[in-house]
Amino acid sequence: MPVGVTPYVNVADLAEKERLITAAGGRIHKSKQEVPGMGWFTIFSDPDGNMLALWQPAVKPRTGGDRGSRRKTAAKKTASKKTASARTRKKTSRKK
Repeated sequence: MPVGVTPYVNVADLAEKERLITAAGGRIHKSKQEVPGMGWFTIFSDPDGNMLALWQPAVKPRTGGDRGSRRKTAAKKTASKKTASARTRKKTSRKK
């Protein structure tokens, strides 16, 4: 196992990259280990013995309602800023 810092490289398909690593003369030390809810990693060494790792992130499902609520919140913030600036203008016009 690696000692020290191990650089990780993001990939879309671990199985494909593991096949390429072994075909090029590399050695797989840990094959597709799961990190629950986050993704998978593989630790390998190249033919010269340099240790590296691959990371395949888990695909998170997109929820349709979440994006819309952020837009509404942003619209509310913009509206409240406009209202606040209108109040400030009214106060300054009264002082004149």
